[in-house]
Amino acid sequence: MSATLQLRKSMVETYEREYSNLITTFRDLDSKAQGAITTTGIFLAGVFAFVRQLSSSDSWSISNLIVATSLLVLTIGFAIFCIFVRKIAPPPTGIQAEENIRLLIESVDSKDEELAKRLPDFYGEQEGNWRICVTQAEKAIQTKATSLRCAHSTLALAIVVVAITTFQMVLRSPNEGQENGAVHRTRLSESGTGRSLVLQDSGRIPHFAVGLKCAQLVSQ
Repeated sequence: MSATLQLRKSMVETYEREYSNLITTFRDLDSKAQGAITTTGIFLAGVFAFVRQLSSSDSWSISNLIVATSLLVLTIGFAIFCIFVRKIAPPPTGIQAEENIRLLIESVDSKDEELAKRLPDFYGEQEGNWRICVTQAEKAIQTKATSLRCAHSTLALAIVVVAITTFQMVLRSPNEGQENGAVHRTRLSESGTGRSLVLQDSGRIPHFAVGLKCAQLVSQ
């Protein structure tokens, strides 16, 4: 086997291995995109449940969750775009190789010397076919990788927004609880008797203390 023929054959084998690796990467990106869609869907359901617990007056938290929801929707959009079916050139099949070999043998009238001279051209043609396959696969993978990167970025931003909103609500809830628990005036009127109980306190009276005092009045 001549040096030129060896180099041609080696190049074809290299393209075959590279194409196989690219297809593996292609499938891995699809799997990661599907995982991003699943994670985003679960997270989106949690955000909707979170929104239902907010009061309409908490405009800041609601605005943040609207931003987070928009980011999650974008995440799903990018991930779906990543797993779109893309048309790329298929690798040479066995049937095609068999046909090419048959035509090559027929063109040289089965003479070994003539066949040996035509083999480098044969491998050169195979090399060109594999080059097209590898080039198109690389372009498709670059597009998929860009879409998946955008999906992960928007998902991370949504998580940050929800985390900030949650921390603020946690820090704000003790103060709201104290304000809600402050009782400045409580009045209980009894039907038929006209009696009433007025509790006034410049400070804060817990709810259970007010309830206990009212219960004592009713029991009288």
